Amino acid sequence: MKLFHFTSLAHLNGIHRHGLTVGDVPTCLERQTGKIGVWLTSNPAPDGHGLEGSVVDKKAVRLTVEVPDGPPLWQWDEWAEGRVTAFTRHRLEQAGGDAARTWYIFFGWIKPEAITEAVLTRTGEPIAAWGTYDPAEDSLPGVPFWRREAWQKQMLKKVRQAINAR
Repeated sequence: MKLFHFTSLAHLNGIHRHGLTVGDVPTCLERQTGKIGVWLTSNPAPDGHGLEGSVVDKKAVRLTVEVPDGPPLWQWDEWAEGRVTAFTRHRLEQAGGDAARTWYIFFGWIKPEAITEAVLTRTGEPIAAWGTYDPAEDSLPGVPFWRREAWQKQMLKKVRQAINAR
């Protein structure tokens, strides 16, 4: 199945090295709980997915990925039913607007070879050597698949610190 993942220039080198390995899939915003999964969409446009507000521009690059249809790939509505609190689901879908119906979550590892194209969203220009497009010194390191749980713990710790700082 052909789907899209949006990311920043700073993440390209890490994704090229490790693939798509992490993403936060909140199940209860009030308790800061969730699952690790890679967000995908059938919509090739970067807007309407709730990607605003990050330190990096998560809408800068559109990656095209080929993943098998069926588990570990889930359409958001199907997976969220009974697994995500009503408040959390409403907040996520509100941030995404109508795009929420195009969302998918992949609960696994999308290896670099499953990424068939990278495109700069502002120009529509394909990036031939996307793994080395952004200088290494400007890049984030990426997360190896085996480090997913440690990544999630660190991310949730930062969320709690930010909430407590308010």
